[in-house]
Amino acid sequence: MQDDAEPPFNLSDYFKLKRIIDVIASAALLVALLPLAMIATCLVLSDVGVPVLFWQQRIDLHGRKFLLYKFRTYHAPFDKNGARTPEERRLSKLGRAIRAGRLDEIPQLLNVLVGDMSLIGPRPLLPVDQPSDPRLRLSVRPGITGWAQINGGTMVTPAEKDALDVWYVRHASFWLDLKIAVSTALFGIFGERMNHTALAQAMDWRENNLTSCGAASASAELEDNATTVAE
Repeated sequence: MQDDAEPPFNLSDYFKLKRIIDVIASAALLVALLPLAMIATCLVLSDVGVPVLFWQQRIDLHGRKFLLYKFRTYHAPFDKNGARTPEERRLSKLGRAIRAGRLDEIPQLLNVLVGDMSLIGPRPLLPVDQPSDPRLRLSVRPGITGWAQINGGTMVTPAEKDALDVWYVRHASFWLDLKIAVSTALFGIFGERMNHTALAQAMDWRENNLTSCGAASASAELEDNATTVAE
């Protein structure tokens, strides 16, 4: 998937500074979190075995494909005898604890360091899960955490998540990123919470801006086609 279409809005100049922040912060976090990464590696080895990393193709900046890395938390779908592992047993209590503490996300700091991702931004989606108009979310690097994660996470619908993501892309700033970073750090204590105010704000903004922008674009395209026919 390659989406070279221009987004309907110009991005903030903050995104030029954001990459510098990502490189410095991800390198520092990799060093600081090395002991936790080693503990997570041992836990994964004892629980699900090798390989300790899970990788999956996702979509990043301008529709490019990349491999997202995580620590494995699910057992294989089939055991050594070829029998299917019941779905409810694939995620153990230990794996659930690793995910709750977000230790499984630590390898994504390498994705940030090499430029596939940002520390904060829209979560990278599978190719089949892209919204109908992905231009805004694909105009920036996807993030390890983001506005949608701290305002509902898995509790919001795909449409609501997209609204929160595109609202972030339009309003990104250093202070908003700092707020997201602090809220993410508290995620392990308080768990997911639905922020109805932030969700309503994002849904209203998308309706009032992107819908009208799309209508204007469609109108302009019709005018161009009419001119072409007349010529």
